[in-house]
Amino acid sequence: MALGVAGLLTIVGVIAAVVSWKAIMPAGRGDTEAMWVDHSSEVTVVRNPSIMSDAVLYNGSFSVGQDGCLYVTVLEEEETTYLAATNPSATINQDAVSDRGISYKMGDTAWFSKAVLRGQLPSKGLSMCQGASEVFGVSLEATPDP
Repeated sequence: MALGVAGLLTIVGVIAAVVSWKAIMPAGRGDTEAMWVDHSSEVTVVRNPSIMSDAVLYNGSFSVGQDGCLYVTVLEEEETTYLAATNPSATINQDAVSDRGISYKMGDTAWFSKAVLRGQLPSKGLSMCQGASEVFGVSLEATPDP
C-alpha cells in the first residue's frame, strides 16, 4: 500500500511539474498554431508561423513605432496601420524588413499579401505595442512588374 501511495504522489508531482513548466515557458514559441512576440535588432516583432496567404497583392509601408514595435500601413481605400505579424524567417531591423530574398526599407513602398494569422496574439504583444489595435499577417512579395 505504501508503494502505491508513493507511486501516486510521484505521478502527481510529475504532472504538477509539467503544468508549471508550460506556465512559465514563452507562449507560442515554436508552436505552429500560435503567434509569439520576438525581438529582432531592437525591434519588437510579432511572429506568425503561417505560410499561407491570400492571392491579393497589397501595397503600403513598414515602420517602427515610438514603442519599438513593427507596424505595417496598408493602402487600400484609406490608409490603415496594423501591428505587423511576420514569418519567423523574416529579418527586421530599424532600417528594413527582409524575407526570402525580398527586402523593403522602412517607409518605402512595400508589396505583400495577407498571411493567415495563427492563434491569438499574446497579451504581452498587446500591452507592449499600442500603435494599432489589429494585427495584419504579412507575407512579403516582390515588387510587381509595371
